Amino acid sequence: MKCRVCARVATTNLDPDNASTGSLALCPDHGTLVLDALREARSLDRQSRALSFGTPRFLVEDVTKPTELRCDRSTVDENAHTWTGLAGDPCAWCLALYVETLRETRELILGPLGVEEDDRRYPDEVRRRGRRLVDAVAIGLVTRDEARSAFDRWAAHV
Repeated sequence: MKCRVCARVATTNLDPDNASTGSLALCPDHGTLVLDALREARSLDRQSRALSFGTPRFLVEDVTKPTELRCDRSTVDENAHTWTGLAGDPCAWCLALYVETLRETRELILGPLGVEEDDRRYPDEVRRRGRRLVDAVAIGLVTRDEARSAFDRWAAHV
């Protein structure tokens, strides 16, 4: 399986219901990034976080048994993400959206600058994107080697 964010070899799958497809397969770096985000999300108010968790749809007598859950960030019950699991499990839909956002952000950060090399704004754009690369490396979204390669590619035209 390949990481859903970067296509490196995946070692973690955060979607146990789809273990064979690896729908939320992640490499060690991105697995750590997402697990840290989940840990942090648990400590935040539900309106302040990007990730959500399951709350029982009905009164639960035994919290150790799977029950019907709904996404705790859903405001309309008819459109809520629902699934069967243990109270407090991460919402698989919100988690998949978060992972997809990481993938898209990574592609934007490592991709072309969007400014032609002969444009007078090109050096400023290289510096601006270089700062974004530093931030992306700091959080583990891209590796140092990937950042260095992208920066060298851009800076070769300055």
